Amino acid sequence: MIVILRESLLRARYVQDIEGHPYISLQVPQTVINNHDQYKIQVSWLTVPINGKRYYMPYRMLTKDKFNRNAKEENPVIISIKLDDTLLFNENILKIYLILIKSKINDMILPLKIFPSMESDFNYDTLSPKHLIKHLQLHQSELAFTLLFKKDQDTLLADWNSTVYSNIISGRSNILFISYRTAD
Repeated sequence: MIVILRESLLRARYVQDIEGHPYISLQVPQTVINNHDQYKIQVSWLTVPINGKRYYMPYRMLTKDKFNRNAKEENPVIISIKLDDTLLFNENILKIYLILIKSKINDMILPLKIFPSMESDFNYDTLSPKHLIKHLQLHQSELAFTLLFKKDQDTLLADWNSTVYSNIISGRSNILFISYRTAD
């Protein structure tokens, strides 16, 4: 009963698609489905482009399989492709359940990292968190989805050419609306 209550409370915080589903629908190639144990999806929460660069948002996310009290909030998150109810086989659609968690100003992840390199950008290190929020327009964001493939048992490599971006996300109450585009 606690789990049901907890999930129902979290449901309102899931990223919702434009049709109001409490998940993101991501179409994946058939080759990925056929070799699902060799691939994962990296979901990155990003700023809108600023001077031609995107930054990892200074906030965190949780995925459905990590909803427990000890879960580590992260950005980016890595999602396994499982052949279960999270995959609609007829359309190769992966359902991704995701919660975006905005930190308090003092708990923001700093310094900001450039996407996809994860390098720090020292241009923004001197800004206060309030000025950073305003300058980088943190009230708007987008998600990036990138295929990762296994090089060996312990190593994942990103296929940056596979990255697709959502449209700009803007908050309305506790619901975020997203529609997708495939390239810049």
